This record gives sequence, C-alpha cells and structure tokens, in this order.
Amino acid sequence: MVCTSVFIAHFKQVFVYDVQNHRITAQFAFDSPIFKIFKTKLSNKIYLILENGKIQVLSNNDIYLPSGNWIKDQEEMNLDGIPEQMVNFNHNLDFHYIKNENSGTLHLLNQGQLLKIEDAKIMKSSRIMKLQGGMNESNLIILNQLKDGNCSIYCLQCRRNRQNQLIQNIQKLFAVKSLWLAEDQIHAAIAVNIEESLLLFGKKHVYKINKSDSTVDAIPHARLMSVQLIDDNFSYAIVSKNAQSKMTETSGLKIFSIKNLLQTNNITIFDVEEAIFARSNAIEFCVDNQRLLFMKNFDTSILCLLFIVIRLTSQECCQESITWQSRRQGKTFMHLPRIIPLQLGMHSPAKLGKLKKSKKITQTISYSRLKMMI
Repeated sequence: MVCTSVFIAHFKQVFVYDVQNHRITAQFAFDSPIFKIFKTKLSNKIYLILENGKIQVLSNNDIYLPSGNWIKDQEEMNLDGIPEQMVNFNHNLDFHYIKNENSGTLHLLNQGQLLKIEDAKIMKSSRIMKLQGGMNESNLIILNQLKDGNCSIYCLQCRRNRQNQLIQNIQKLFAVKSLWLAEDQIHAAIAVNIEESLLLFGKKHVYKINKSDSTVDAIPHARLMSVQLIDDNFSYAIVSKNAQSKMTETSGLKIFSIKNLLQTNNITIFDVEEAIFARSNAIEFCVDNQRLLFMKNFDTSILCLLFIVIRLTSQECCQESITWQSRRQGKTFMHLPRIIPLQLGMHSPAKLGKLKKSKKITQTISYSRLKMMI
C-alpha cells in the first residue's frame, strides 16, 4: 500500500485500487505471471518480480495526486534465472533478497541496483528468511538442511559504508542435528535474543534452537504459516486446521505469545479472524500505517486490518485507541488493539471463476467496492 493506493497482483496483472474513492484507477498487464510485488525506500516506485526473472517498475511522479498517475517504467532488470524465494523487510525497505531456483546465487536489490551475492555457504537447497525480533531489522537467515539431519544456520548482514560501498558479512549462528528440522520447509525465523535462542517456523512444526547446548525443542503439528511478529511479545500467523493437533478448530488468522512459547515450549493461540489455508497464505504488514493484509477467502479476497496501536501518540490514533479483550469462559487472556477491517469484495464472476479453478494467487487480490466494518 502506498498512501491511498492498494496494489493487487493477480497472475499477469496488477490493479491499483484507490481506497479513498473506492475504485480501480489503473491496470497493468505483463508477459509473465507475477512472482512478487513490493515497495522500496523510494515511495514513488513499486517493483514487480515476474516468474520469468524480469524485474519491472511502476512509478508515480507525485504519490499524493490521484492514484491513476501510476505508469509502467521503461526501467527493467533481469535475474538471469527463475525466482524461488524473496525476502524483504518491514522496517528497512532498502534491502530485498531474491534467490533463484536451483541456484546458489543470491541477488540483492538495493538503491535501485541489482547485485549478486555469491558465497560457498549459500547452496542450491538453502532456505532464506528474514530474522524477526529485537534489533534484527535487516538480518537474513540462511538455512542449509542435509538429509542426514545436520542443519547449519547462518546470518547475512549487508550495509552501506560512508563511501556508499556495500559491505556484507556472513556468520554462523548454529549447527544442530534434527531429522524433523532437516525435512521441514522452514519459512520464518524469530529471535528476541539471538544469544539465547532462535525460533524456526516450518509448514509442519515449530522449532526452538537453544544456543547454550545446540539442542532443538520441537512443538509438533503447529502448522503456523506466514508468521508476522508485531512486537517482541505478540505475533500473528495464518494457521491451518489440523487433525493431528488440538490447538485450533478452524483455519484462520491467529495471535500467539512469543514469550510464552520461549518459556514453556508450547503455543497457545487465539482466534482473530477466519481465513482460508491455501496456496497463498501470505500476511503483508506495513509498519508505517500499521496495516495487516491477508486473504480471507476466494469471495472476499482481501481483509485489510488497520491496527490502531496504543503506543502511537497522534490525536487521530488516540481517539481510536480502544482495546478489546479476548475472553473465554469468563477469563481474560490478553489485550489486543482495536481492529477495523476493510473488506474488498470480488466484483467479476468470470475472474472469480478462474481464480477458484487455478488458485494461482500471487498476493492479495481483489477489487471493487470498499466496505468498512467496525
């Protein structure tokens, strides 16, 4: 999201939706399906990575003018391969990492330049993810998993020096052995204190790696997807209903305590909103305006949650700073910020039909009228 414009990627097309005027103001078509759409430190540019490896740009000379001023740039870059993984950071929009499929080459998009990072520690099978929590605003986790259960975890740090030269440093964090960890598809990493422990979230289980003795504690069958840390205590995730676990009875957006997980090696989750568990389980979080976007279902493709955070001091936020309590059997479990969902409903039956059949959902998709529910 940029100002009042929401960018919606679906297959080979991008729609620009004006939240203020409740209408689509621009539509762009590309020659390949869209792998990822994201914004950078340059607020007037939106970048798109296509599945064929091309990187294209949408730009606007004045983002405060009506959102129909977005145009397709002639600027184009190429990954020289098929993108497999992409990591960007909520707090630092200047570093974006892209790893190619079946390749040990890692690309860094920084200051409008596409750079290659080549290191023996980055393998064809490496998994990359951002390190969330604490002061880890731009650290990249590189996980190497071997079939014998041995796993190596590295941290990549990139920064610019005073001469604007790119400095990169890869250091080893952990070397552990766990067959579960080696076979799972890890997608998220959280460390409140990296000197003590690291949490890894896989499609099947959750793992706590202890720094002191390099042991791995597993929380089985959690199935937490697209984990998004809001602060050093609470995190959101898309969770799948799982017959092997009694943690949740429905799939959807959940909230859980990181501190409780670290202290007890257990996860207690609370329902926030029902949502589908399908090909696209992405949660998009914008730090600047405290908005969380995820896919609710095929008919209501986007649910935009505006989190009015208590710590903000502006007059507008203070007026809406009302907390609500999650209660079960008369007991208060936690306090949450007030949630104002903005629902965007699908408008085209033809496109909806294609969407349901292919489930080819890149990111948040939907368009038409905007309805506010409080």
